[in-house]
Formats: sequence, structure tokens, C-alpha cells
Amino acid sequence: RRRALAGRAALVDTLFPSDTGNLFKVTFVSIVMTLAIIQGVGFVFLAAFLVPDRLEAGEGFAYALWSSLFHSVSAFCNAGFSLYHGNLTAESANTGFLVVVAVLIILGGVGHSVLAELWDLPKTVRRKSRRVRLLTLYTRIVLILTMVLLVSGGVLIYVFGDGAGGYLGHAFFQSVSARTAGFN
Repeated sequence: RRRALAGRAALVDTLFPSDTGNLFKVTFVSIVMTLAIIQGVGFVFLAAFLVPDRLEAGEGFAYALWSSLFHSVSAFCNAGFSLYHGNLTAESANTGFLVVVAVLIILGGVGHSVLAELWDLPKTVRRKSRRVRLLTLYTRIVLILTMVLLVSGGVLIYVFGDGAGGYLGHAFFQSVSARTAGFN
């Protein structure tokens, strides 16, 4: 109830870590991770799974690449926007595509501070010779609750929903998407 200022500051640092001393580094890592690594790798994988389907559907190669880039950004930003008439239902049989979109949604949903902490994790482990707490309380809470919500949501959709079509992968995708993104 009444906590000393130092106690409050320690609690805030534990729950909401920030590196205000090196704002440039945090911003740079966030931008590099977001654009070059996560969305870029997502684009490459989406293109690998999407280009053959889009070419088979009679669409051009350039449109297939644009679609891959658009869906990579939309999934990571948890926007839920799609270029297709029925959202992502046209790709419901494309398991690889759905897995990549789900991973992008999850990575975008956990937030930049968690991603930055996970990015620095190998460096922290290598530099420390003694036993250290590797992740902050905030990151551990985010990761554990994300996993619990996604798995329990997938199981519940699989057991009780007819929309999953009896396929556990579709139920998991719906659990991921319904949590933050809104794809169908």
C-alpha cells in the first residue's frame, strides 16, 4: 500500500524494463529486428509458400511477391488485413503459409521490449560467469501467458468449435489470430 519510492522504482524496473541509458541501441535493435530480420525472413518464407499457389491461381509473380510482403507486415503488426476476398481462407490448405503467419503474429504480439531482451539473451549468457536471472519478470510473464493463452485457446477451439474443421493446426491458427490479429 505505502511503499518507499525506491521500492516502487524497483517494481517498475522489474515489470517494465527499459534501457533509457542507450536509447539509440534499443531503437536500432527494434528497427533491425522488426524490418530486416523478422519481417524480412517472414517475407522470404511466405513467398516460398505463397508464390506457387498464387501462380497456380493465375496471378503474376510480382503480385505474389507483393502479397507475401504485405502479409508479412500485416501479420507482424497484428493488423489482420489481407489482400484476398475471403481474408486468409483462400490459403487454409497451405499449412506452411499459416505457420509463418502465426509465428509473425506471435512475435509482433509480444512486443519490442520482449524481443529486444530475447535478442540480447545469448550475449548475456556468454558474458556472465555466475548464475544470473536470464529474463526479467515482465518477459517471463509475457512469454508464459502467451503460451498458455495460445495453447488453451487452440485446444478449446479444437474441442468446441466447428470452424476448425477437425484440424488442430487450424484451431491453433485461430487461437493465435483471435488473440490479437483478426485474420480468418
